[in-house]
Amino acid sequence: MREKKLFFVGNSLATMINFRGHTIKALYEKGYKIVLVVPGNDAVNPTFEKTDVEVIFAGSSGRSSGVLRFLDICREYRRIFNRFSGYDLVIFPYSPRIILTTLIACINSSHKVHAWFIGLGAVFLNPKLNWLQFVFLSILKRSKNLRDVIVLNVQDQEFLRERLGREVLLIKGEGLPEDRFVARDFPAAHTVRFILVSRPFKEKGVEVFLDSVRDMRNRGLHNPVCIFGFDESCVEHDLRETFFDECQELHVELKGFVNRIESSIQDMDVLVLPSKREGCSRTCMEMIRLGVPIIASKVPGIEGLVIDGVSGTLIEKNTFLNIADGMEKYAILGKKGYALLRQEILSSNATFATNKEVLDFYINLISDKGEKRC
Repeated sequence: MREKKLFFVGNSLATMINFRGHTIKALYEKGYKIVLVVPGNDAVNPTFEKTDVEVIFAGSSGRSSGVLRFLDICREYRRIFNRFSGYDLVIFPYSPRIILTTLIACINSSHKVHAWFIGLGAVFLNPKLNWLQFVFLSILKRSKNLRDVIVLNVQDQEFLRERLGREVLLIKGEGLPEDRFVARDFPAAHTVRFILVSRPFKEKGVEVFLDSVRDMRNRGLHNPVCIFGFDESCVEHDLRETFFDECQELHVELKGFVNRIESSIQDMDVLVLPSKREGCSRTCMEMIRLGVPIIASKVPGIEGLVIDGVSGTLIEKNTFLNIADGMEKYAILGKKGYALLRQEILSSNATFATNKEVLDFYINLISDKGEKRC
């Protein structure tokens, strides 16, 4: 009988598995009984085959909308939590909506809630949503179930510590496999190639990236450019209608989703990351570990990872002209210059949490021994 019981509540099963699958499986192997609660009805990933990790899909049905829809979801989550009343902990990562839903659903229950902020998102960065921020912070402050607040970057830690008036724990990243992202020899290339690894959303700076490529082309630079993460078959995007036609015009190669990005890297690649916001960019961490230089926006979740002038170039104002300037700087690097730059990145003191460190953090977090957990 498994006595240690955990909920993981998140935005999607795919995200849960991609970023926390290793940790969840490791916790299961250490004797934890685990239930995942996510919206939707995705097919259960083989990650949890041969285990009794239970996946419950919730919050995706019903005809109501707005506030009524939100309250319906809260009631649905409450029914789920009541079914598993023997579970002494609820751990959930991700968005304010999921956090609010879980806290409301846990009212008058014995569940202990550990709230992970994988970035503060639009609720905190959009001045038009100040009212929602006020409501959100008020609920966080008054929740009797909230035990811990965890963030992935220092800026978010300072922001929430000031507004909540309580300690906010910090862990740098959600874990990288120790055996995958290590220095290695990559396939040889003849010139610098610029790559974007992204989901197809405006807030990820995908359109800004394409505008930067256009400006680079206008400067007479014809370096190869690739986008990993989506292609023309992707239907769930909010990009402008002409985006894929522009990719073809500018000779931007769409590589689609790649399960192991490290297997697609060449020895003169430069990552461009023009995101408007990040919690703690996993792609940045992966590329730094591999020795790939980065051109990125100077925003929370990136500026704490990329050492400006060492592991890459941070762009103060996220405009396509500024990003194109950064791309031009790297475009003229030869083999020798790139090799020296890569060696400097690999020798830098950038440190991120490994899978083992994240697992230890979780176990310490949910311990009832009263130890300091950060």
